[in-house]
Amino acid sequence: MLILQISGEENCRVTVVLHSCDYRAYMCVRQPRVWSGLHKNKESIADLWLGLLQFYTEEFPFNERVICIRRLAPLTKFEKLWNGYGIAVEDPFDLSHNLGSGLSCKSGCMFALSTRQNVCL
Repeated sequence: MLILQISGEENCRVTVVLHSCDYRAYMCVRQPRVWSGLHKNKESIADLWLGLLQFYTEEFPFNERVICIRRLAPLTKFEKLWNGYGIAVEDPFDLSHNLGSGLSCKSGCMFALSTRQNVCL
């Protein structure tokens, strides 16, 4: 969905209403002209999962950036005016809502520590 939001393929966008909420869905994901990265990834699901865990526990700068799935460029906390020290996760349906605001520093540290232990196994 990220690639399609950036590409602006209007003819692929479909609006779906579910529980009184409008959701945008993209139906052209499997067309190489829409997503040039189609079929380029050769890693297993397990390797992708471990890579994701490793990235967010060892590399991602939580003090400076927001986890965001709607764009490729990094999104900073300064841009969103979310200046706290906790984990910031942009809600893809309500861009002003920080999904990480409900996490305490303690729970964030517990998650990071438990994830690091599992990645090293």
